[in-house]
Amino acid sequence: MRFSGIKTPFANLVRMAAAKEPDFIARELPHLCASLQNRIVRSLLSKLRMAALAHDVKEVGLAGGVSANSHLRAEAAALAAREGWRLHVPPLAYCTDNAAMIAMAGDLLYRAGHRTAMDAVPFAR
Repeated sequence: MRFSGIKTPFANLVRMAAAKEPDFIARELPHLCASLQNRIVRSLLSKLRMAALAHDVKEVGLAGGVSANSHLRAEAAALAAREGWRLHVPPLAYCTDNAAMIAMAGDLLYRAGHRTAMDAVPFAR
């Protein structure tokens, strides 16, 4: 899920406000960041809830780098409790960014001697 529709207006708002009022960043940025985080968490959990209800899911899991966010973890736990779901959340040590996981897999394949031509066309599986 991408959040450019939220992040770009947020960044523009911060830039414009800081230009008009120099002490704005020191005073208000923590509050704005908390609001942005809350909005993103609400968006993620709203979509999770809709998908789980549509497919009668009773167990849900968080994964990837975003699953390290403590606010997301707390709100997901509260949602799971309200909905009667079993929530699976990995330990923080396993909440890595997808890019790190892909790089590690690529390194292991490379060390094992697997190579692909530079003109190869990628495909999703």
